[in-house]
Amino acid sequence: MTEGQRQHQKFWTVLLDYMSENDSQLRFPPPSRESVLAFGLGSSDFSLQAYFRTRHKAIGITLYVRGENATALFHWLKDQQAEIENEFGEPLEWEETPEDESNKIYLRKEETDPLDEIDWPNQHDWLASRLELFDKVFRPRIKALDADA
Repeated sequence: MTEGQRQHQKFWTVLLDYMSENDSQLRFPPPSRESVLAFGLGSSDFSLQAYFRTRHKAIGITLYVRGENATALFHWLKDQQAEIENEFGEPLEWEETPEDESNKIYLRKEETDPLDEIDWPNQHDWLASRLELFDKVFRPRIKALDADA
């Protein structure tokens, strides 16, 4: 394992420990050696990912909408944008990229250094709370969509 992979794994291990200690209802994946940690949302068309970017000094959460129906599913969510963002209490970024068959809805925190372990409690609190919020807001919609299908 490279030094970077060790650092990634340590960052995610500490986040998952923090979430466990705070009684998170999310199912935890194993700590990743990458700068991305993926969580399931109960449908293969959707993926929830936490990430950090050391070069850009940012952390964030992204909901990916993928597959052959990605554009239709993205627009279905986009039609609910005002309601979704009201539930979040803040605006989200909505990015449609049909050429990739992958669209995304994300939230990021910039000017945050993931290599600064002293700041990890703040970063992990932000990531954990946003992961929980993404799950709370999007999982029921995805579940209802699957039931309607």
